[in-house]
Amino acid sequence: MPFKLATLCLIGASVLAAQDPQPGTLLIASPQLRDEGFTRTVILIIQNDGQAVRGLVLNRPLGDGRFAGGPVASGFRSLLRVRAGQKPPAGSKLVDGVYLLDRAQPASPDSRTVAGYTGWSSAQLKDEIRQGLWRVMPAKTAILFDPEAGTLWQRLTAMATH
Repeated sequence: MPFKLATLCLIGASVLAAQDPQPGTLLIASPQLRDEGFTRTVILIIQNDGQAVRGLVLNRPLGDGRFAGGPVASGFRSLLRVRAGQKPPAGSKLVDGVYLLDRAQPASPDSRTVAGYTGWSSAQLKDEIRQGLWRVMPAKTAILFDPEAGTLWQRLTAMATH
């Protein structure tokens, strides 16, 4: 079942000021973004060291529980949803109950495997946000594991305009 838009409107869907998005932040492509690789994408920021920013596209399913994470072809990463008090042995926490692993996981409702990633310099991404090419919002587990990922951009965009 997809997340409830009305609920998310009340739990942090406000657009943040142009800033340096940290891991656990979502970038929602604005309708004005015309770059073929990023048009209509929802991206989860997974790394920001102040120089470079990396993210995973969340709304381009490939099938078999895998997603196209971006144009940089560099292995597989997985998002893993865990129960309270659990932590995978090798993973970094992105949001409450969600960890990033640097390997593929078997397909399940509690994992998303992503091939490749996206990347920017920190300055480039800040500039694109200032230009209004990205909406920034905190990630929520319901969004990261939304079962209707192919329509995620449309729903988040509609929510951001209300």
